[in-house]
Amino acid sequence: MPMLPVTAGIKHTKYQIFIYSLLLVASSFSLLYVKPLSLFYLGSASVLGFIYLYLAACLFGKGSPSYGMKLFGYSIFYLFLLFSALIIDTVLL
Repeated sequence: MPMLPVTAGIKHTKYQIFIYSLLLVASSFSLLYVKPLSLFYLGSASVLGFIYLYLAACLFGKGSPSYGMKLFGYSIFYLFLLFSALIIDTVLL
């Protein structure tokens, strides 16, 4: 059982998820300052990040538990595609 909803409440938990989602997407763009990457990575990170933030905003705004499961499932897909884009950009482009 997740502890944050029990100790801090559902509203605070959704707020934390949204803040951490913003930080996650921002950190995916920080790689552009470390290593020069192409527009392929920038476009991939932008599209994937927009979808991630949309799902986090839906969870924060509407609060349906189904959005939590959608965000959880997409987070795994997001990381897989983001790392794949990084590998493709580094090795092939």
